[in-house]
Amino acid sequence: MSEFFSNKLDVEAAVQAVKKQFSFINTPSYQENGAKFMHIPLEECDRFDFQSDDYFRCYIKYFGAGNSTHPVGTSKMGPHSDPDAVVDPHLKVRNIRGLRQVDAGIFPTSLYGNTNAAVVMVAEKVSDMIKLDYGYIETGTTINANQKISYSILHIL
Repeated sequence: MSEFFSNKLDVEAAVQAVKKQFSFINTPSYQENGAKFMHIPLEECDRFDFQSDDYFRCYIKYFGAGNSTHPVGTSKMGPHSDPDAVVDPHLKVRNIRGLRQVDAGIFPTSLYGNTNAAVVMVAEKVSDMIKLDYGYIETGTTINANQKISYSILHIL
């Protein structure tokens, strides 16, 4: 059995982190883009006031109790035509200039194994994309004998 969040200090740190995330809803960036948090009904936690510390403790224990040690899809990558995609194929976070996301959250669906190798591969690819953006390398530059740089993560996923 998992011991995730068995330490009260870990739970309280997670509660504070979730509350901080919820505080972003009041920022101009969130409001200008119509961002909102969805309440997903959860019988175990709905007995508490939504967004209360007790609600967050319940929610964290329910969802963070080892249900997934390799979460993906928290901020989906996709083409500009996908309204649910948070990052584009260049891993640039939409509507936030200068920010890229390079982690398993970009994968739109779950992988059939550990995410580590896939994330390392994406990080390597993005490092080449950044070098390309800043003129350190040119499109088509040979990285090794078998690989050429293309300009989209979607080509390799």
